[in-house]
Amino acid sequence: MHSMQSWKGSDIGTVDPRGRALVSFFHPRRQRWDDHFLPQAPSSSHSHPEGKETARLLKLNLDKRVAKRLLLMAVGRYPR
Repeated sequence: MHSMQSWKGSDIGTVDPRGRALVSFFHPRRQRWDDHFLPQAPSSSHSHPEGKETARLLKLNLDKRVAKRLLLMAVGRYPR
């Protein structure tokens, strides 16, 4: 099993595959989650390029992760 850290490594950003622009990853100590992700859905939807590329690289929308968020939502333990 891979941890999110093993997917991210020491990278601080990535190249957007569509626009070829450098995009920084979401930084949880410097940025607000709600500014980069849409919390109302069980999948990690994104509202900014940082959110999109972070979700893609860290594989935030794997089926098992979405299923876990759905369970947390059902019992009122998922944010918002």
